[in-house]
Parts: sequence; structure tokens; C-alpha cells
Amino acid sequence: MRRILGSLAVALSCVAAGVVLLSTTPAHAATVTVGANREILVDGQPFLPIMQWLQSSSRIAYQKGLGINTFVGNGGGDTSAEYLAECQAQGVWCVMDPGDMSVSGHGSLLGWIFGDEPDLDSNQTEPATLLTQYQTIKAADPSHITFMTLTSGFFSEMDPPTWMNGDRSRYLEYPNATDAVGFDLYPLYGWCQPDWLYRVGASHEELASTYAPTRATYQWIECVRTSSQWCDLSERLPDDGPYPEEVRNEVWQAIAHGATAIGYFTHSWECPDYTQFCLSPAQETELTRTNGQLTALTVPILSPRYEQTVTVTPATTARVDSTAKRVGAEVYLFAVNVERSAVDVTFTVPGLLAGSSVEVYDEARTLTSTGEAFTDTFESLGVHIYVVQVGAGPEPDGGTGGSGAAGGGTGTGGSGAAAGASVAGPGEGPSEGCSRPRLVARGARPIAGSPVQPHAGVRRARPSLP
Repeated sequence: MRRILGSLAVALSCVAAGVVLLSTTPAHAATVTVGANREILVDGQPFLPIMQWLQSSSRIAYQKGLGINTFVGNGGGDTSAEYLAECQAQGVWCVMDPGDMSVSGHGSLLGWIFGDEPDLDSNQTEPATLLTQYQTIKAADPSHITFMTLTSGFFSEMDPPTWMNGDRSRYLEYPNATDAVGFDLYPLYGWCQPDWLYRVGASHEELASTYAPTRATYQWIECVRTSSQWCDLSERLPDDGPYPEEVRNEVWQAIAHGATAIGYFTHSWECPDYTQFCLSPAQETELTRTNGQLTALTVPILSPRYEQTVTVTPATTARVDSTAKRVGAEVYLFAVNVERSAVDVTFTVPGLLAGSSVEVYDEARTLTSTGEAFTDTFESLGVHIYVVQVGAGPEPDGGTGGSGAAGGGTGTGGSGAAAGASVAGPGEGPSEGCSRPRLVARGARPIAGSPVQPHAGVRRARPSLP
């Protein structure tokens, strides 16, 4: 196993009980916690971090325009205070190295990030060591959460790091030493395997259900114009990185399987040299669209699963991943075709009345149900989001929600009140009169950068691939 480095252009809109939009800089340090649905809460309101890894402060303003709301790690020569000041100026959040906790009272601080990939062979950090660090951080700053990024060595279809001797039990302990736990897999950028795209969702399902059922979970998504220096996907040249539709598919796979935050890896050593940010114009356009939807749909994404079982029936043996979330009288159904071929899919939603109109979110079209079911067509790697009326349900309570865990599968799970307002950036006030987003693409602006210290494992030997 090896690890490779890991003002929105749309009018972001309120959903259900509404979202809170960017406005002024924060007046006080936020209190950040993890709620009952594993959602991250900022001053009690649900927040879905859309993260960038290790960027210089000069890039923050531009990448905020792509829908990034959280910057993880200080990717330049700034002090922690200087980096946070730029985050504050741009109205975004930062996750910082706990080596400098003098900034714990800063209004743009979301939390602290542990050293990258403690499970890596070159690190071999025991969970007990991290637990001690966690306790030290929380004692010094109980108002913010911690983030820990692992390799994908916990996943049953990947090999665990060599030092674990085939024993994955440590992965049951790592989440106890953090509030939010995440990982990366990078099927194209890191492993040169387009056929592994389905592993993004499958691996997140294992993390969220088996290893970290009570923690916020996140996944780093490959979004780079090129592949890594270890890959040569010649059939994709001149740019051999993931296609925009693959990036989108990976994001929604992770969401369908329980991710409560999303991060992007945008570094390249072949653009033509090293840079922290190497995206094609088409990738930037897709990032803007997808991030706009993630932000606008924060409330349903972080709400409990629908208390009824939604059945997903593809017309073929194709795999279509989904999750269903209730917000009041509406059920939001997030569905992802993991296959590289089109497929017709029938969804059966208990409580849906015959002849009801089903909104296909952000696609300017509706479907009509037959009984409790409706059918739609998915293109290759297609993603659809449906809004279904099912009658009165729990009202949004503006907080943690009920006991059901947000996650993947076919929509089963616990019931409870849906989350209310959501947070998009520090120092916000409630928004009014919002509507669902209609997205406007941005043009690309390539940005050069100086090499910074990469994540651990970036220069490990290329593995033998099946």
C-alpha cells in the first residue's frame, strides 16, 4: 500500500430549514463538535466541510470561488496566525497543525489535523500514542475538533501496511483518538486503475460502518489534471488524470456511503513540474457545480436516514449506490451509477403516493411515480438527486438530529429530527428568501506554486498492481 499526497461562483441557496451564507469575518472563536448523526456542528449548526489540502495562502481566494470552504494544513511560508488571517479575510475555515496552539481562539479555526497517515509503514504510529496526543489537544482546546487522515489500509480489498502483519485491528482503535477520521484511495491518480472507481464508496462504507460508526468521516477525492508520477494512463493523454465525471462520481459515492465531509487532492508533479493546484478547465467547472450542490444540500446530507427502506432495482446487474435522507415531509434520495454504462433504475420509496411528482434536483425536470415507485435512466457514472414528498415527518430542530447514522446503503437507518440551519463559513448570519442553486461555471486560471513538504508516503515505491 502506498499513499500519494493528499465568493462561490454560484448563489448558494437554502434547503428545507435554510442555510447560512457567507458574510462578515467572525467575531469570536467557534465551538465545533460532532453531532449524533456524525455531522460536524459549528456553534450547534450542521456544517459540511469541503476541504483543500496543503495550499499556500495566496490560493485561498481563487479556490474559495470553486466552492472550497475549508483549507487543511498551511501550504506556504506563513505563520499559523498569518494563514488564519487570510482564511478570515476570505470567510473560510482552516484546520491547522496543533504544533502551534496559540491560535486556538481564532475565529476561522475549525480544528486541528494530526500528522498525516500515522498508519503508514514509514510512520508506524500506534493508536495509543495518538490517543495521548488527542487528550493533550482537547485539554488545551476543548472547543475545536481533531481530524485524522489514514491510508486505505483498513479496506478489505487493499493490503494493510506491512508493519501490521495482516492485522487490521489497529483501525478499530485509531478513531478513538480523533473526532473526525478520513482517508484517501485515489484509484486513478495513485493506483492507475480506472476499474477501481467503485472502491471509493465501498471503502467509505467499511470505514463509516465498521471502524468509525460514531465519528465524522471524510474522504480525499482525486481531482488533478494529470495522474501521479507513478502512473501513465496513455489512453487518456495528454491529460491522464480523472475525468470530471469521475471526480463527481467519487464525491457522491462517498456521500452515499456516509461521508460527512469531502476533501480534494489537487497536487501534481507533472504540470509540467510540481504545483499544489493542477486542474483542467472542465475539472474546475465540475468542482464548482458539485461543491455548490454539496453546500446547498448540507441539511439533507447531514440529516438522519429515512426511517423506511428505499429499494433500488437496476434493470441489469449494474451497481447503483444510494442513500435516502428525510427533511420534514421530503425525502432526498442520492443515487450514483458506479458502472461505466447506462442503466435504468427503479426506486421504491415507502410513503410515496401514486402519481406524485418527483423532482430531479438541479436538472429542470420531474418524474411521475407509479404506486410508490419511479424509474429513471442513469448515464455512465451518472449521479441523480431526487426530492420526494412523503408526508409529514420530524421537523428540523437546528441541531444534532436523531439517533440514525447518516450513511450509504438503500436508505435504512434510524429516525430522528432532521438538522436545521447549516453553516457555510465563519461569521455568518441567517439567510432569507433562498432558492435551490442554478450553477454558473468559472473559467480556469492555472496557478504556479513552489514545492512544499508532501504528505507522507508520496515517494514510496510503486506497488505491484493486480
